[in-house]
Amino acid sequence: MRVIKRSIAVVCAVALTACFAARTVSQAATAAPAGRQAGRMNQPAPATQTGPALMLTNAWLIDGTGAPAVEDAWIHIADGRIADVGRGAPPAAPGARVLDLKGRTVLPGLSDMHVHLGALPQARWMLKLLLAHGVTNIKEAGNTLGNLAAIRRWMAEDRRLPHLYISGATLNGSEADLQFLPAGGRTRTLLDNNLAFGVDFIKIHNWISSFALKQIAAFSEAHDLYLTGHVPLSVTSVAAIDAGMTILEHVRVHQGEVIDDPQVVARFPLDLVVMRRTGYWAFLKSENPVARATLDAWAQRKNRFFSDPTLVVQEALGYADDPAKRDAPEMRLISPAMARQWPQATKVYGDLSPEEFAVAKGSVTGMIAFVGAAHRRGIRILTGTDTAVPYRRRAARSPTTLV
Repeated sequence: MRVIKRSIAVVCAVALTACFAARTVSQAATAAPAGRQAGRMNQPAPATQTGPALMLTNAWLIDGTGAPAVEDAWIHIADGRIADVGRGAPPAAPGARVLDLKGRTVLPGLSDMHVHLGALPQARWMLKLLLAHGVTNIKEAGNTLGNLAAIRRWMAEDRRLPHLYISGATLNGSEADLQFLPAGGRTRTLLDNNLAFGVDFIKIHNWISSFALKQIAAFSEAHDLYLTGHVPLSVTSVAAIDAGMTILEHVRVHQGEVIDDPQVVARFPLDLVVMRRTGYWAFLKSENPVARATLDAWAQRKNRFFSDPTLVVQEALGYADDPAKRDAPEMRLISPAMARQWPQATKVYGDLSPEEFAVAKGSVTGMIAFVGAAHRRGIRILTGTDTAVPYRRRAARSPTTLV
């Protein structure tokens, strides 16, 4: 999650979202891939918080439209909505409470497009923490339906919590047994269960056969659902887009889509665990012909999909052994439990050697370069953190997250 370092973000989420929604609906509808409804949701929208009128003054205003930030701004909020916005001396607002923000930042609520809430005790903690950091919209990127049912019931009691979009139970084969999920009745049952629960997305993982991908994509299209997830190991990223994937999670492309050296490709077979499998990114030094061809193919399809690279995850894992990062002053922003557990975050992948950590750090650089090149070609990049997966020890009762 990017931090606005100029000042503390003052979150007027409901009012700001209401104000800017009308401005951005038409843009969102244009940006949505063909056949999909922008802003589709399966739970009621948050109730408008009316309360007393409020006049915010001396604000640093970022309105979310791409316009320059406004210094010394004022925002008049009445009946739970933004009534007016201006700069300099505010007008009279009888009955409104005046709050001098002393240059703090006001901006629309942020969106985290890749979150795993886990069970209810963890979700309670995470949802409040995310809201405290200005996140008012969350895409829950994979959970059990039981956990999600409990979370929904609890969230109904407090409408101030972030709005939640869910992808339900993730479809996958077996990573342990290196088996792909096949097309057929089992896959249809998993899809039907998610649909009956009322999901906004269908999420797939690594071990999906190319035939199952076609079945899942056709189901998603028929039921007006976004298809999100890892690019399956059975297909290339371009083939996944052509099959109907609308959100590519992480920077998961086949080695041969970005690396033009067959010896490097051979070093990183697809059945390695992910922390080691993605090491080929360290060898992406420039836009070689292979990477350029992939990026150009993405650009030709840029109105059909989004990329959600979750680069913060790769960076956190790649630098888990680095004292300079671990002891940096900004680490005071995270909990002491997080600081203690972070170096253990990669243990789920086994003990990495110093050489493997060096490759992991290089992979971060390669991924950032690739995502930057994609952005320059007009690919739409989403902001997701993969909270809280990499920052939790196995069987740990207290969740931790890097903010």
